[in-house]
Amino acid sequence: MEKPANLPNSAVFSSELSKGTPFNRGTMITETKQKTMLAAPEGWGTAELVQLINARVQPNRPLGEGDVFIRRMFLASNRINSFGGRFDKKELAKMGELAEGSPVLVGHNHQKLPIARNFKADLVEKMEETWLAVHFYWLADSDGALNLLKNIDGGIYKEVSAAFLFELPECSVCGRDIRICEHIPFRRYAVPNGSLAPAFFWYRNVTKLLETSLVYRGAVPGTKITVPLAGRSEQNQELFTTKTAERKNVPSRRKRLHPIYGR
Repeated sequence: MEKPANLPNSAVFSSELSKGTPFNRGTMITETKQKTMLAAPEGWGTAELVQLINARVQPNRPLGEGDVFIRRMFLASNRINSFGGRFDKKELAKMGELAEGSPVLVGHNHQKLPIARNFKADLVEKMEETWLAVHFYWLADSDGALNLLKNIDGGIYKEVSAAFLFELPECSVCGRDIRICEHIPFRRYAVPNGSLAPAFFWYRNVTKLLETSLVYRGAVPGTKITVPLAGRSEQNQELFTTKTAERKNVPSRRKRLHPIYGR
């Protein structure tokens, strides 16, 4: 099958695809835009959560309940995101395993050190969707800690995003690598029952969660951060961001990992 002509040299998945904008089948740079949100750890007391922090993160100095602020982010779901990507429950669960111990940044800015750290992840059923809920903490006496808390709880810092590596974008229509098949995310194609449905791709074999970030707008509707309810409270892999990605030629067909960033 011939490759469509006049394709750009970088694959940036965006809402423009729904308008028929052509895209390259090579290196992919996407956002996980799903109205992510910052939320509350349900059913866990602060003491239990701090015990998990000490066991999993293993700080040099054991932490107590008064040493930390804890919140929970609804990071990603099994619905199609704004770039036409989608997780199944298996990949969401894998993301959860990889999330424990990963850093929390602001705006995927890798030039600055983390402001918090993830330590617990669970799959949560909500509104007929499966969500990955990730608990994170930061030190109560660190610089800016109280301002961060106020902005989260006051609804100013509300949405989140993930940067991760995966191996294959599997087309929902034909099951092939969507970089080399003829199908375009969000374009509608005939399905077995005779109706038309938009194409998307499955994220297959997520291998690493690089970080999660507080962002101005998430890539998955519904992402958020909430407050606690219980108690008081890679080698040879190129990394890209949506801000610094350079246009590149289509890579060879050899297997490689694709970094995914939100903003």
